Amino acid sequence: MLRAGAASRDITPGLGGDFFGYVRPDIRARGVALRLSAHALVLDDGDRRVAMLTLDLGAPLVTSEILARVADLGYGLGNLLVAATHTHAGPNKPDEWIAMRAAQALRAAHEALRPATAAWATARLDDANLNRSLEAHLANHGMDLYPGTGEVALDPDGDEHPRDTTLRLLRVDGADGEPLAAWAHFSVHPTTFSPANVYLSSDFPGAATRHFRRGFERPPVAIFTNGTEGDLIPRYDEYNQHACADRMGLRTAAAMRVAWDAAGGSLAAELPVDGGVRRVVYAGQEVGPGKRVARKAWFGLPFVGGAANGPHFLYGHVEGLRRPRALAGRVHGRKLVVMPAPWPPAADVTVLRVGDRLLLGVPGEPSVEAGRRMCAAALDAGGAIATDALIVGLAQGYRGYFTTPEEYDQQHYEGGHTVFGKHTSLLVQHAHTALAADLAAPTPRLPATVSSFATGVAQLSTMTPPQSDVAAPVGVAPVAARILTQPPPTVERFATVTWSWRGAPLGADRPVDTAFLSLERLGDSGEAILVEDDLGTGFVWEQRDATLTARYEVPADLPPGRYRFVVGDVATSTFDVIPSSGLRVLGATMDGERLVFHAQHPPPDPHASLRARERFATGGTLRFTIDGREHVADWDDERQAWTALVDTAPAMVQVPADGLVDGAGNTAGADVTLTVGQVATPHWPPPMGPGGGRVPGPFLRGAGGKPNAFRHLH
Repeated sequence: MLRAGAASRDITPGLGGDFFGYVRPDIRARGVALRLSAHALVLDDGDRRVAMLTLDLGAPLVTSEILARVADLGYGLGNLLVAATHTHAGPNKPDEWIAMRAAQALRAAHEALRPATAAWATARLDDANLNRSLEAHLANHGMDLYPGTGEVALDPDGDEHPRDTTLRLLRVDGADGEPLAAWAHFSVHPTTFSPANVYLSSDFPGAATRHFRRGFERPPVAIFTNGTEGDLIPRYDEYNQHACADRMGLRTAAAMRVAWDAAGGSLAAELPVDGGVRRVVYAGQEVGPGKRVARKAWFGLPFVGGAANGPHFLYGHVEGLRRPRALAGRVHGRKLVVMPAPWPPAADVTVLRVGDRLLLGVPGEPSVEAGRRMCAAALDAGGAIATDALIVGLAQGYRGYFTTPEEYDQQHYEGGHTVFGKHTSLLVQHAHTALAADLAAPTPRLPATVSSFATGVAQLSTMTPPQSDVAAPVGVAPVAARILTQPPPTVERFATVTWSWRGAPLGADRPVDTAFLSLERLGDSGEAILVEDDLGTGFVWEQRDATLTARYEVPADLPPGRYRFVVGDVATSTFDVIPSSGLRVLGATMDGERLVFHAQHPPPDPHASLRARERFATGGTLRFTIDGREHVADWDDERQAWTALVDTAPAMVQVPADGLVDGAGNTAGADVTLTVGQVATPHWPPPMGPGGGRVPGPFLRGAGGKPNAFRHLH
């Protein structure tokens, strides 16, 4: 009989530190956009117990500290996967406080174990990732193309083969039907927040889990882990980093809900779980006929240029630079070795069985094709117990990238960041295969917290358990805000509101696990009703000197009324929210006997707005006149426009002021005369583009020139 427990903890650190992944010595965290969390899920089938702990960090660099704090509960590398979502807007050097908070999440999940049911399901998520290194991927098909010249149509396995569009989800309910956990797994870099970003953020995984939870009366713990994201980047099709994270989050949450609903039909109280661990050591050994790995970790020249979504000023100059084929080495292939990488040659590889799935931990960032090969090999070895295998990247530690040998020799960023040579991925693949075979073996094994392998296994008994809790960098004192600037007295929907206050240095008075900022609506009797807070997606705040400033974008459908913001327990002055008057009627066309109208929302401000905004208005009615005679067009879901039957096609129509009222009550405030057959182009800011569209200048400070055209991204 299955038992399960899930829990989350806030791990957002204090301000002032630098970020993971982007080399920007001039950038420090000076605010918070989407809080960072640790999410834990524990599964117990009655014989064995496994756990997954995911952290909103760039890499799980506090794994050993976490293990030391939970070893007394029976968790170790053989039955616990500690994985990072890989946000590049998290701290570069997570500290012992974050490890303590993550361990607390796992302890809370362990203590919450209860009878449960669970099931796996999948959903297609086809508008959320792109392969940033198509030419390297196409090398797997025998092609040797110059960077920037590849096209997805060249892949003989189809346009979808350069990426992974499958979202996998494990649904866990209590035996009483209460939703307990939704563990979602997808492959894409969480880099919607650009190299110039100054806000701590869980990026789109944080937005996705928050949007997903909003659809439940009793929300489950929502968890996200990353997969073969090494060469997969997000769609940068929104106007700024906040909107990109929000849009990617909305898309991911929608796919999560599809998979969640699909899993509901196959929930079962039996879910076998198991696990094992093997330590791989890069010692210059043979890993296949004529295939040898390195003894030490080395970066290649393309590493110093960064990648398309995090380019340095050298990007475009070093991407794809490599040795001539005739001078390729046996270990490092065509790599131009430039500097040592800071990682030891040993890494822990964990494989978990959860039902009929194998979860293959990789201590770094595998490319989509390297991951496919790992999964195929593991399924061949453990197919008796599994129908599917998935890569959990950034698991247990970090040792750079893992590419195929063919991709490696192209020496794009990913190959330059694959540090133990051309055959780096094979050693991990061999570990997966051995562990999968071990899990599938019919003979009894040792408990999952102890490895049956004779050598090279991490020994938790050597760790010294921490003696006390760690002082928190935040939440150390009550919020003592003094409001400096107030919101305006009247605010239209779609507007971005700001206010400021004086608070503690580095945001140290921000509480942990509870709201710092909130929006309240005042009821008819003056009572305060919570609408939204900074545990969600609507707020961004930052600090300069002793002044803190927050932004909040009013949603398109926020009910009209009187509102106020609250910092801790200090409230701003009240303000009225009213419908927007900024809709714009774009034009009218004829479709048979129907007159069809189109209109847009007010465009977002790329320097201030925070949410993914739908471009076109929907719903409601549109009043118009033809030769002074009034007509009404109703919203047509099929045409996604307002339509009205007319006797004859008019040459001109007039829409009076406030003649358009959309489904939320927003209006087009100005009258307009339209020539039928003409539709204006919507006025909208352009997409931000990979990496924010600009690269750092010389010495990695400030902004330099535009990067090379990313033809292969479109």
